[in-house]
This record gives sequence, structure tokens and C-alpha cells, in this order.
Amino acid sequence: MSSAASLKTFLKDKKARDEESGRLADKEERIKLRSTAIGELFDSIEGWLKPSVDEGIVELERNPYAHSDEQLGRLSEESMKLIVGVSEVFFAPRTGTIAGASARVDMTCDARTLPIVLLPDRGWHFLVRGPVTRTEPVTEDSFADALRELLDG
Repeated sequence: MSSAASLKTFLKDKKARDEESGRLADKEERIKLRSTAIGELFDSIEGWLKPSVDEGIVELERNPYAHSDEQLGRLSEESMKLIVGVSEVFFAPRTGTIAGASARVDMTCDARTLPIVLLPDRGWHFLVRGPVTRTEPVTEDSFADALRELLDG
């Protein structure tokens, strides 16, 4: 048997073992939940900004965003960009675990970044770093404060 054929057999067996153990289904479920949660976060932000968008004060763009995760592999999610004047705030999904979160989106303007993390059973929270790192629920008010901080900073 050639090494290419034996590699194919090995990979086929590995996939079958993962399917049998439920690990593949678990991975697919985690990816689906993550993508849905990110979409819901962006929907909330769009809702909060709708009056400003309708008046032409800000523009919002949602675009496909591909990146890789060590555990989940290649991910196709969404990113979002907020444009106000000459400033842009970019919302991009990030990988890796942080503060026990199941998902993370970084809110970035220039060199400043504010992580937003999805905490199990608690929803989306800003990760506020300081002498003591804490989390703050993402609400319309906390989002407005965060946006002011990024755009004025």
C-alpha cells in the first residue's frame, strides 16, 4: 500500500472515530452556536445604531470573515464595520479562550481594542482590563460608552 493510500485510510478512520464519539457533531454544534451568537450581537448593535444609520450619520457594513481556530478549524463568520466621519470601528471574531468565554469579538478603532466575550449563560460582556479585570454586560448604554471611549481615545 502506498503512503498516500495509507494516509487516506488513516484520515478516513480518524473521521469515522470522531463521528462515532460525537466529537465531530459537538464541534459543528459549537461552530453553529458561536456563529449564531455573533450574528445576534451584530443584530443588537445594528438595532442600537439604526436611528444614526437612518439619518446617514453612520454606516454599517457586515462582511464574511474567515479565520482559523486551533480547536474548531477554519471558521466562516461575519465581521462588521462602523464608519462615522473618517473613523472606523471594526468588529471581528477572534479565536482562543479568554475568561471562560465561548466566543469573542474584538471592537477595534486604530490601536485601541475592547474585547467582547460571550460568557456561558450570561450573554455578551465587555472585558474591561485594569488593575482588576472585570466584565460588564453589553447593553445599549454600555455599548454607547464603549463606542465613545474608542472614538474619543
